Amino acid sequence: YLSRANEAARAAHDTASVTLMLLHQASVMERRGDYAPARTYLQEGLELARQHGYQEDQCDLLGKLGWVMQRLGDYTLSEQYYEEGLLLARGIGYRECEHYLLSRLGVAAWLRGKYMEAEAYFQQGLALVRQQGQEVETICYFINLGSVAWQMKEYEKARKYCEDGLTLAR
Repeated sequence: YLSRANEAARAAHDTASVTLMLLHQASVMERRGDYAPARTYLQEGLELARQHGYQEDQCDLLGKLGWVMQRLGDYTLSEQYYEEGLLLARGIGYRECEHYLLSRLGVAAWLRGKYMEAEAYFQQGLALVRQQGQEVETICYFINLGSVAWQMKEYEKARKYCEDGLTLAR
């Protein structure tokens, strides 16, 4: 269905819809574990979004490209996509994408063993989602912060973060 929708959008010269369809097609490929075709769809979508000034779409595509590159094992390029997306998201005030990218950058740092960097990203994301009243995301940030604190052997801090998340979840 997505392929047909993409073809119809192309025939109608509706680049905004084509960009969205490419993002959706990439998401399907990514969920299947087919990262190479997902990357291709995302790169095409990003090119279209840049050409036509679809800034929010660029943020979304950069975030998804970062995730796909992380899954393909290219952590450097992954973080470059995340950082570019974060800069753009902040520039246009796209808070939903900003907190997503902060979370992804935190996880990327965590995976590299850069726990203080991960903590800083998670703290920024936590502040943002708390400001927006997003309870589920707030809980996720508390859990991530607790996990990072545990890795740093800051057990009391880890316990506090996890308790804060658990309290909010109740």
